[in-house]
Amino acid sequence: MSRTGSAVRPDPGDGQAPLPVLRKTAPTSLDVRRAPTGLAEATIGTLREVCEVRPAPLEQPRVAEHFDRFGLAERSVEAIRYNVACFEYAVSPSGSLRAWTRTLAGLCVFVLVPLLGLWVVVSAAAPGFAGVATIAASVAATVRSVLETVVYTGLTAVVLWVFYRVYKELTRSRQERGSL
Repeated sequence: MSRTGSAVRPDPGDGQAPLPVLRKTAPTSLDVRRAPTGLAEATIGTLREVCEVRPAPLEQPRVAEHFDRFGLAERSVEAIRYNVACFEYAVSPSGSLRAWTRTLAGLCVFVLVPLLGLWVVVSAAAPGFAGVATIAASVAATVRSVLETVVYTGLTAVVLWVFYRVYKELTRSRQERGSL
């Protein structure tokens, strides 16, 4: 709802000032900026801002006004700053080199900060992972032992069944020969 100053309620007669009337107005698409609804949408919006390259033209580099009053260390630093600025201006007076450098630095920070946090968590949990690895190795050895036992028992059962069938066949064939 938005307030409009043109429409007012009539004077209630008690000496108080008239109240403004509140009217419902439909917002236009230009008026409303939708806030991010979730973490993923907010992250994507932040990533878009970080990855946006906005070059701005550079000014011609100049030596500091009071260069002659500087001490030896300040003159050295100013000379290095001026030469770097001259190099940057010569390579990219439109400012695209600075914009790309800023964008890539922001993207590195956007990626490396969460990775650093993840690294700290994993480093803190590493001793626990060693215990989990020991348990996993023990479980794997037990499962392997059980599977070997099942396989050997199955093979033994198959061999015994084959021997039984051979014995039955031999017994049947002897009976048939003896009865003939």
